[in-house]
Amino acid sequence: MLERHPLSTKIWSVIKAPLIALVLAAGATQSPPAWAQSAELIGAFKQYQTLNKRCTRAGSSPPAAAKL
Repeated sequence: MLERHPLSTKIWSVIKAPLIALVLAAGATQSPPAWAQSAELIGAFKQYQTLNKRCTRAGSSPPAAAKL
């Protein structure tokens, strides 16, 4: 069985933590188009909430024809 050289094991342990941090940071950030889509989604959801509240106050079911 092949054993790793102690130096290569130490180098890997030093490189591993920053590499994992870089991958996590890259995955946590969103691109500008994703932010734009998020803003549109938030706007559509707020519009849905407003329509839903109006229908609830009026005592009727939400309009099936209203599509966002």
